[in-house]
Parts: sequence; structure tokens; C-alpha cells
Amino acid sequence: MLRLSILVIFSTVAVFGQTEKPNSTSLPSPQHHSLGPGDTHKPQGNLGGLWYLDYRDGFLGTKFGSTIDTFQGMSLVDDFGELKIYKKDNQLEQLGHASIKSVVYEFYSGKLMCMGLTVNGPRNADALLILLVTAYGKGYRPKPSDDLIWPGHFATGRYSSLPNGDWYLRVSNNALEQEYNAYEQKAMLEEARKL
Repeated sequence: MLRLSILVIFSTVAVFGQTEKPNSTSLPSPQHHSLGPGDTHKPQGNLGGLWYLDYRDGFLGTKFGSTIDTFQGMSLVDDFGELKIYKKDNQLEQLGHASIKSVVYEFYSGKLMCMGLTVNGPRNADALLILLVTAYGKGYRPKPSDDLIWPGHFATGRYSSLPNGDWYLRVSNNALEQEYNAYEQKAMLEEARKL
């Protein structure tokens, strides 16, 4: 196990260098696949590619599309009408070697659309990045200043640095995200007509 951890660390450092932000020129373009949520056939192995992000159809053991009533111990953080953001009362505190600052759950029309996870500082950011690369592959950046992205067919992961030194991972369901974006656009147009 130690040998595998050292190999993952060295391969991650080799891919991303020792800077806080991975170098976009070393990251591959996204590669798509045909595996979808609920498919029983898996490629060889359990981790290491976009197929795994889609196969899980959720994050941290929680399935996208789950309704709020299937969760226990949730507190409402923000209410934006059809979009509601919650946090768990007993929050995850550790993921691998990364200390977790916060976890939020975004529900659109009562269905889990997205989960966001925040870590603080370079040590926790690097520890979480190692887990992400192990689970989902290297990811890619369209431009050096962009977020690190894992664009699956059914789910997308996005890892970003925030101005306060925190790092934020957002994993979302693509179909629900598209529905929400269409809803938001329609709502903005309606509000703009009031001007």
C-alpha cells in the first residue's frame, strides 16, 4: 500500500510539477466513453478515468437525483427558490489525507444536482488532488488559468483555487445542471423584462 501511495504521489508530481496549479500543457484532452450510470460492465480495474466519474453517478456515496427527503441531518444554508443548498450536521472531516473544511449539497427541484467540497491550504489541496487523479484520471485545463476539469458524459468534476487560499471541488450531474441553467436563463429573461 505504501508503494502504491508513493507511486501515485510521484506520478502526480511528475504530471503536475510542484506548482500550486497544474500545468495545462501536460494535461490531456478529455477522452469520452460509452459507459453510463447503472451499466454493469466496467472497464478493467476500478479507478483512474472519466468512466469512473460517470459510473458512480454521484459523489461520496451519494447518488445524483436523490431527493432531499432521503437525507438525514441536513441544514438549509441558502434558498434560491428552485435551488436549495444544504450542509450535513455531521460533516465529513477527512478524505484520505485531506482535512475537509466544508461540504455542501445543491438540490434543484428537490433533486441532488451537485456536491461541493472545500479544503484549505496547499497540503490539503494536494492531498485531495492525489485522490481525484487516482479516481478520475489527470483531468485537463482548456487554458492555464482555467479550473482543472473532469468532463464525463453524465457527471463533471471541477477543481478550482479560490482567492482566499481554499480549493473547491464541485461534482455535478450534467443533465440536472443543464435543466437548472435553462431554468436560470428563463428566470433572468423574465426579470429583465421588468426593467
